[in-house]
Amino acid sequence: MLKINNDALPNKIEKEIILWQKIHKDTIIQFILRPNNIVRFYRSSDIIATRMAEIDISHYLCSGQLAITATWSSSEDCMYAGIIGCGDLSESKALDYPHIKLKIGSDGQVYRIGDVGVEVSYYATMIDGKKVACSTPKDVFDFQLKKVETLINLCNGADFLTETVLVQQCIVMMTTAFEVYGRDRFIEMSMRDGSLINLDAVYNFISSKYGGKVRDEIESRNKTVGEQVREFISKRHINFQNWKSFKDAYKDAYGIQISDLGMDSDELTKIQSYIKWRHDIIHASNDMAVLNMDQASRQELIFAKKPIAEEGLFLFEKLIRLIHDRTIQRLRQTQ
Repeated sequence: MLKINNDALPNKIEKEIILWQKIHKDTIIQFILRPNNIVRFYRSSDIIATRMAEIDISHYLCSGQLAITATWSSSEDCMYAGIIGCGDLSESKALDYPHIKLKIGSDGQVYRIGDVGVEVSYYATMIDGKKVACSTPKDVFDFQLKKVETLINLCNGADFLTETVLVQQCIVMMTTAFEVYGRDRFIEMSMRDGSLINLDAVYNFISSKYGGKVRDEIESRNKTVGEQVREFISKRHINFQNWKSFKDAYKDAYGIQISDLGMDSDELTKIQSYIKWRHDIIHASNDMAVLNMDQASRQELIFAKKPIAEEGLFLFEKLIRLIHDRTIQRLRQTQ
């Protein structure tokens, strides 16, 4: 419970004042006093996103000692404010605000990104040339899909050449976003809680002939499990662009079975087609306006047209959403 003497508050509040703040693992709890005499209560984490409640304390400011408190659970958060010894109590139930993000920077400071009615898709905070806070892997993935949506909309009324070029770019961007999310979320999970990951399974991605040497070298330089995983992945020992490697990495390291997420086999097979098309678009010598030209004698031709991009957008968004939800479940088990 916060107890605030009214004479301790400035006569005019010109900027936000942090009344109280607590950080526990990746959960941030804040009480903020805003210039309009609104007190906000925030609780934010990777698991619950951000919940916020607010109370106008203007009518309490001349009445004595003000008490502010909050309660929270997995299902509901509430804030209360009132004068100690009086029955006049204000209550506010917290709502989910997906556009507000509270993040702990590498410098230990708390950064708030976005606000009510203000959505920030991508962000990076730099201090003295060093990045101290940045978008999460899921933030980056969602932003990339927004860009893909922009390209898809440009297909409307476009000629054949323009449309096929736009769709090929969409395929490259979607599959690259998938790869980057898979890699960075894999690392992020290990940084959040090293007990979640099977570190032996990670090192087993290298053949036993060299794996022991690589592990000894990495362990000699890094203290935490997360730091070891980050260095291992940075050396490209796991290829998250390869479908089998991606599946095996999450299954062996985190116990997350991609086939059990809720997508049917046809959807997963189609995603593998997009991954192959991305490789061919970048590396093949022939034009990729026809995506399955190498199978033209056995299959109906698949043109790089707008419906292909739309289906890919749906499939990759669904896959990453399901994976992300499953990783949150795994994190919740350790809270």
